[in-house]
Amino acid sequence: IRRAAAYLAGLAAVLAVTFGYNGFAGGAWTPVAVNGGVNLYIGNNPEATGGYVRPPGLREERDLLGIVAASFAEGRSLSAAEASAYWTRRATGFVAEQPGRWLCLMGKKLFYFFANLEIPQVEFLGFEKRYSALLRLPLPGMGFLMALAVAGAVLLARRDAWSRVLCAGLAALALGVSLFFITARFRLVALPFVALLAGGAVDAARRASPKAIAGAAAIGLLAGLLSLANPFGVGLSESEGQLHFRLAVSAQRDGRTDEAIAEYDEAVRLMPGLARARMNLGALLASEGRLDAARPHLIEAARLDPASARAHFNLARLHHATGDAAGALEEYGRTLALDPSQHEAREARATLLYEAGRLEEARAEWMEVLRTAPAQDAASIRARHFLEQMAGRAAGPAPRGNGGR
Repeated sequence: IRRAAAYLAGLAAVLAVTFGYNGFAGGAWTPVAVNGGVNLYIGNNPEATGGYVRPPGLREERDLLGIVAASFAEGRSLSAAEASAYWTRRATGFVAEQPGRWLCLMGKKLFYFFANLEIPQVEFLGFEKRYSALLRLPLPGMGFLMALAVAGAVLLARRDAWSRVLCAGLAALALGVSLFFITARFRLVALPFVALLAGGAVDAARRASPKAIAGAAAIGLLAGLLSLANPFGVGLSESEGQLHFRLAVSAQRDGRTDEAIAEYDEAVRLMPGLARARMNLGALLASEGRLDAARPHLIEAARLDPASARAHFNLARLHHATGDAAGALEEYGRTLALDPSQHEAREARATLLYEAGRLEEARAEWMEVLRTAPAQDAASIRARHFLEQMAGRAAGPAPRGNGGR
């Protein structure tokens, strides 16, 4: 009891720090993290696979907590706590509506937790092997450890109280992680438990009877073989696609355009639903003058990520460059609905409206630029120029540009 009390006191001391920080700094009184809701939804929704699947509208590089995506879905601005509650409601709603499917999903995640397969997210062992000779060695994985750990549990659990504690702790960890979703890095916390049970198997084998060793070895071997299976057909291409995307971003930043296009192409091939890869690839192809090749990527990026002002802006520029004024006006409008501070989109829209003879609408857009942009900003200077032009002539040929842009 004293040991348990000391452990709980130490745990409470650590969690009190994060509880206070989350509450006072973020307005979300939670002991661990304010992204519990979105992580719960990732592992418990109709499209869940057991691993990481990006929620609709979420952009990890700018919205890790899912606040923007939740706000967009709700049609109002949400706090971190409100966003977490939104995702939690969606996850628990799925469980309530489809309990049978959820139980199957939990079983799948528990299998993944103990499987030899390393389900990647952010980093991918198979990808990193191309850069490291050490990682290319035939190193034992979780399957090997699980075979020994199960044998150790069989040999020790009946007569060793601490082995039962290890088994209970491992089961609690597996259940806790599986309530969310499984990746290789999330289950690292289980390795000390598995390693201790595996070591216990080697130690106990020196004192156990041959019959007990044979029985434990058979059960352990069966567990190890099961952990090597991939009955649910987990694909690793999605995470490899993410890594090709990161290589493409790095190449584009360094000015290696051809390499960036090749890496973006590979990312899209492996992960067709990666909106950022399609958006960047389309914009890069358009900047190279390859407008026909850029079009399908920009259209798909805007479809995949409808909350992205940048995706709609890139598509608007493509329409503008190819003479599709109606399509450009529509996409510039969507851009501004998502990001009213996008002065470049507002300027382009004002120019198109003016060229179409919709003078009052054009004037309203230029006035909005003046209202929102800094006085000495280039956008404000161009807006004043065009408003002066419009005031100085009631009729005449429409301008062909917007001041040198």
